Amino acid sequence: MSCKEQKVPNGEIPDEYVKAAQKYMGFYSGKMEGNRGVLKFSLKGKKPVVEFADNRGTDILDPRCESKIGELLSVKVAKKNGAYVLERATFAYDPNFCWPSVQGRQVVFDFNENSSQIRVNASILLEQEWERDCRIDPGNPSQGLPPREVCTQQPVTRFAAGRFVR
Repeated sequence: MSCKEQKVPNGEIPDEYVKAAQKYMGFYSGKMEGNRGVLKFSLKGKKPVVEFADNRGTDILDPRCESKIGELLSVKVAKKNGAYVLERATFAYDPNFCWPSVQGRQVVFDFNENSSQIRVNASILLEQEWERDCRIDPGNPSQGLPPREVCTQQPVTRFAAGRFVR
């Protein structure tokens, strides 16, 4: 059973989820944009904290960004077999020196677990643009409709992505 994503006031985990949140705290190994690193989830009171480290430093994208993962914004939790299961946690994100090349203002962590491990997929919006796609409509010259160019616009979105496991 999946619940709707709910906003989190003041970056604090709602009381009914605090005990279940403990299960997700700890270190996760993996890669972000091809760079090996470690994600750490911890709690300061009821506020979850996310930290990243790799051989280049502590920035989740690029050490030159000096970006920051901020406080928890929202969670998506399901109840399975009477227990709460975290499906998604969205945190504030400040790209700092990498703006405007990084357009995202949040980092999304999607959680998936089985009996032996918890997997976390991370994503940050890099850019969203509109791509113009044009074609020539032949018209119908015998009825006075000349050929014309017909264009549509499609959104094109690129994300920085990572996969981690514990």
